[in-house]
Amino acid sequence: MIDNSVLEKLEYHKVLNNVANYAVTENGKKYVLELSPLIDKNKIISEGQTVSEAKEILIRNIPPQIDYIPDLNESISQSRIDGTVLNSKKILEILKLAKVSRSLYQFLKSNSNSSPNLSGYQNSLFNDKVFEHHIEKVIDESGEIKEKASQKIFDIRKQIREKQSS
Repeated sequence: MIDNSVLEKLEYHKVLNNVANYAVTENGKKYVLELSPLIDKNKIISEGQTVSEAKEILIRNIPPQIDYIPDLNESISQSRIDGTVLNSKKILEILKLAKVSRSLYQFLKSNSNSSPNLSGYQNSLFNDKVFEHHIEKVIDESGEIKEKASQKIFDIRKQIREKQSS
């Protein structure tokens, strides 16, 4: 372990704060801020190679669009509990996360030959277009339940329109 006085002289935490500003997720920022210096030579070399691979594929390719994503761990955990209901805003945030994950998965897969260290990360990414389709089929971009989400919703809304027009 490296002594705290050394880390202070190196302004280690200031560097971490600067790097964390580039993270597009709350979890990413938290991860960066909790990093500690590596001391294992092999791990340092491996991580350096991974960073070099990332730099090279970003130079050679247009990276996927990644917008800010809030911490969704609680919402995802709640979604696993039977009977729990998530509001449409949270569901749309989960959809956005799923799309970003799939986009990153495809990006890493298409560059796997030139970046073997990075390709290992693609297995930890969620990649399910059918999941995305099911959400998009039921909820529109503004978070409203689509009329054609189910026959029952369609019938109820039709009855409401008929009563309002009479």
